[in-house]
Amino acid sequence: MNWYARRDLRKIHRWGAILIALPFLIVLVSGLFLQVKKEFGWIQPPTKQGIETGASVSFENVLSTAKTIPELEVTGWEQIDRLDVR
Repeated sequence: MNWYARRDLRKIHRWGAILIALPFLIVLVSGLFLQVKKEFGWIQPPTKQGIETGASVSFENVLSTAKTIPELEVTGWEQIDRLDVR
């Protein structure tokens, strides 16, 4: 094997190693960020606790409101599949 071929193979090997190392480094860095995300506010902002405003709606009020919408054809809780309460 002549000198030029070995030199070219070394260049190919070097660039191939860089191309393989890039995805590995991206996974490594993103994994580290996921491990420490709760410790740094710039990665994940701190969790905020909600405050109760005092305004609440009873489930009976929700049912009576649903009954007033003719397109829904609601007569009772049997027709309501799910309800999102926040």
